[in-house]
Order: sequence, then C-alpha cells, then structure tokens
Amino acid sequence: MSTSSSPLLSDAHQPIKQQDKAAMDAENEKDVESQQMNNNENNNTEQQEEKSERSPFISLTISFIVAAICFGVSYPTNTYYECIVSYGVNWLSFLAVAWPLHTEKYYDFTGMLSFLACDIFSIFYNQVPWNADNIRSIV
Repeated sequence: MSTSSSPLLSDAHQPIKQQDKAAMDAENEKDVESQQMNNNENNNTEQQEEKSERSPFISLTISFIVAAICFGVSYPTNTYYECIVSYGVNWLSFLAVAWPLHTEKYYDFTGMLSFLACDIFSIFYNQVPWNADNIRSIV
C-alpha cells in the first residue's frame, strides 16, 4: 500500500482506504505547516545576518593591518617574497571564487594551494640543488 496520496505513487491493485487517505492528508498538512515555519525562520535569520554585516571599510582596514604585520615579520627573515606569493594566492582565490559565489567551500583547498605555492616558489627562488642531502633537509 502506498504511503502518499499522490496518484503517481498509488497502487492500482490496493486502493487507498478513506481512513488512510484522511491520515495522509493530515500528515501532508503538517508538512506544509512545518515548511512554512522553516521558511519564516530562514527569513528572520537572513534579516539578522544582513544587519550584522560590518562595513567594507572596516574589513579592508583590518586586512591591511594584518598584511602589514605579516610583511613586517617577513622582512627581517627575508621571506617577504613568500609572503607576497601567499597573499597573492589567497586574494586570487577570494576574487575568483569566494566573493562571486559567496561561499567558503574551497577554503581548505586554497590553504593547500597557498602552502604548495610558497614551498615551490621558495625552492626555485633560493635555487636549492636537487641532491639527496638537500632533499632530506627540505623534507
């Protein structure tokens, strides 16, 4: 026997009894009411999220302060080119994926790309020879 009053799911050999049909209709009404309540809750949370967003000026200011600190630390250690590569990869990812799609799905992937890009750049920029002793020290 079918559990829905939908004609697509009904069984021609065992028609739905009137009592079962009334119970299914009541369940469908409950489902519709719960969906409406969920939609109302989603609308309320979206309105709260819109109100809680900070201005872009504050976000950019914080970003520039953090970048200045990172460059300030990387300059004395002579790793400023690696810092530039890391920021470049992350900003490129933000501008190409995260901002247009409004998603953070690729956050971990971007971190991995940034790490690999810094490693590969520092190996080639510092012209590390590829003999067994240097490969051990790299790893």
